[in-house]
Amino acid sequence: MNLKQIKLLSPLILLIISFPIHFIYNIFPNFITSIFFPVNESIWEHMKIIFTAQIIYNVIEYIIIKLNKIKINNYTWNIFITSFLS
Repeated sequence: MNLKQIKLLSPLILLIISFPIHFIYNIFPNFITSIFFPVNESIWEHMKIIFTAQIIYNVIEYIIIKLNKIKINNYTWNIFITSFLS
């Protein structure tokens, strides 16, 4: 798998990750899950869905990149920009 394939699959993977994130607080209602996962249907809570899914995907993407020994420049900058723009 090369970097182009990883980046092309990222929207699909983010969509798949976002669906369970929307319902995690309903399954496990406590203080810790309320920090990372949405509690109600406000715009802010939906932004938490996007941000949390992006962070989870970045961890997965980092593992895939390291396992395939793909060289990528400015990976931390990439994570910051994609999370901020999401």
